[in-house]
This record gives sequence, structure tokens and C-alpha cells, in this order.
Amino acid sequence: MLDVVVVGAGMAGLSATRRLADAGFQVQCLEARARVGGRAHSFTLPNGARIDRGCAWLHSADINPLVGVAEGLGFKVERYEGSWSEPFTRKLVGAARYEEWAKVRDAVWEAYPAAKDWAEDRPLTAHFPDDSAWLSHWSAIISYIWGTSPEQLSGKGNALDLDTGINSRTALGYGSVVARYGQGLPVATDAPVSRIALTKDAVRVDSAKGSLEARSVVLAVPVSLLQAEVIAFEPGLPERKLWALEGLPLGSNNKVHLAVTGKTPWPKQDFFASFRVDRVAVGQYQFHSFGQSLVEGYFGGDLSRDMAKAGPAEFGAFAKEEIAAHYGNDAKRCLSFLHATAWDLDPWTLGGYSYPKVGYAEARSALAEPLEGRLFFAGEATHVQHAATCHGAYLSGQRAAEEAMDVLKA
Repeated sequence: MLDVVVVGAGMAGLSATRRLADAGFQVQCLEARARVGGRAHSFTLPNGARIDRGCAWLHSADINPLVGVAEGLGFKVERYEGSWSEPFTRKLVGAARYEEWAKVRDAVWEAYPAAKDWAEDRPLTAHFPDDSAWLSHWSAIISYIWGTSPEQLSGKGNALDLDTGINSRTALGYGSVVARYGQGLPVATDAPVSRIALTKDAVRVDSAKGSLEARSVVLAVPVSLLQAEVIAFEPGLPERKLWALEGLPLGSNNKVHLAVTGKTPWPKQDFFASFRVDRVAVGQYQFHSFGQSLVEGYFGGDLSRDMAKAGPAEFGAFAKEEIAAHYGNDAKRCLSFLHATAWDLDPWTLGGYSYPKVGYAEARSALAEPLEGRLFFAGEATHVQHAATCHGAYLSGQRAAEEAMDVLKA
């Protein structure tokens, strides 16, 4: 009998597996995909550009433990000195209008921590200024961050998030860091789990590669799979877990990648831009990341979900039209479609990353609670301060492994 079965080989599952293996426990990780990494996945496009299909930025880099992990694995981590699209927005709207924009920005950021003191939970928009033409733009920004609109986002839950605003990246890709971190671990791929049964003396885990018995299980899959009941539980999950799952849906976050050739109407430098400030349904674009001949578009919320459903060709056409609307039709000649993600349609993800709905500010901590001392929960959705990040997933895996070890040692 194994000590622990870990279900899921994303960053959370790999983190738990490594911690347990390093401590000398008998552990086996089961992964549904043919690869490790989950929502962290780097690869090279046909034009030679290196991209991350999922997470790409080491957020809160000054306190992010994966910066040290990446460097220890031989990756060069680079501090990104620019800000997202704010410098471009300053030029786009002009000095006078930018002052108005900045006032709304400050009001939005100040609303975040203020929500901690609310007597009861409300949407994040409750403390936003309600008379500004810039709110659509800020709703778009929040959709990139959380994959949903601020009207759907718990103000108190959002206030628990800790982001220092310092971002780093690595040219070989965040997904490459995760994949290398997982090398040498006991991971069985192409092994989707269908059932977890808590018996009298053990936990039985049924997968496409057979059944395993262990003293405990660390569950490290996206909450969307639990919500969709992809895995059956015997006995069923208790009400508190079902309540937490109800309050933590996955938002939608997708990317489109365009190759750049020829003379461009924009500078050949690494910069971010968002070309519309008067609506929510807009993309945010990074040009020439790491000097590559590439435009990467970031999409969130309803627009992201709609583009995933429309398909890659429509996704690419939308991005080219947005860029051409600002730089002129000649811009289209410089751009050709390469790749688009559709995480919403991926059967092992079914979305981007989690956000707390209004009224569910405590759902993350509830989901993280161990069950009967034998079932432990990990994943970005279970981390209160660093949810929706790869390092939050890593930290949750460490925590779940420590919880399991405490019981196993008793």
C-alpha cells in the first residue's frame, strides 16, 4: 500500500509529490494528460517563437518562491521593468484625459483593500466610482486578471489576494520551469482518475491505468473538474466542500499568437497595448516579447469565452482587426495567425483560473480543509493569498503534503 496518491500533475500536484518523495514517503502521482504541467505549458511555434499557452508571469516576484526554484533549475529569470499597457494608454488618451483615467485607477485600487472591512460581502464594484466613462476599461483589466467581470467578483474575497505588483519572466517559458521541476518524479501520465473511495482502512483510487490503494490522497485538479463531477467520491463530498466548489468557478482566460513579418507600423520593441478604453470586450497585446517576431494577445471574461467557442480562425481575425483599427490596414500585412488557446474547451481544465463569487469570500479556505484526515486538497483555488497563480498552486501543494505527512507520522 502506498502512503499517498497525488491526483493531478500540475504545479500543485508536482509540488506535493516532490515534497512527499523527498521526505521518504511512498507516493504515486496520476495525471490525466500525456504531459505534466496542467495550465503551465510552454512550447515553440512554427516561426520559432517560444510561448506559454497558460501562465507566463512570475507574479509577486519579490516573494514568489518559484523564482528561486527556476533559478535553481538553471533558468534565467528576468525582471520585467515595464508596466502592462499603462504607458500606451497615456499616449492613447492624451495628458488631460489621462489624469481622469488615473483618478479612476486609484479609486479602483483603493477599493480592493477597503472591502476587507465590509460588514457583508458585495461585488467588487460596490466601491467603484459610478460616474466615470473609464469604468468599462477597468472592467476589461479586471477580466484579464480574474477571467470574469468585477460585478461577479467577491469584494471581500478579492481583498484577500496578495500581489506585490512586481513581475518576472523567463525566455524559455514558465511551463518549461514546471516541466523540469517535475522530471524524475513518480508520475503516471494518461491516467485520468474516475473514482476516489474512502474505505475503512485505506483510500482506493480508480484510474484508466487501474486501481491504487493508499493511506491518503492529495487532490490537485482544477476545481472545474470537481464541479463537473468528473471524479466520483465514495462517500460523496460533504456540504461544506460542495458549498466551496459552488463559489469558486473558473473564469475564462485565453491567448492568441500572431507572427510578425516585414516593416511594421509599430516600434520593434517589447511593449503592451490595449487599443480601446471605451468598452469591456477588448484584448490586451504584447508586442515583440523577448525580441521575438510575435504579437501575443491576452483575453479575459466573456470575450475570452466567446473567442474560444468561435475557434482559432475567428480568434486570430478579431486580434488582427483590433490592431489594424489603431495602426491601419497595412498592419494586417505584417500579421499572420499562429496559435490560439481554448482552455474553456479543454476537458482537463474547462476554464482559466478560479475566482470567488459574491458571498463566497471564505470558499478558498473551506476548500483547502482536509477531509477525514485522509483526503487533502491542493491547487491554486485553495490558496487564499496567491490564488490564480502558479506559485499559489506550488505553495498549496507544499501545504497539502505537510498536512498529509503530519497524519502519516502520527
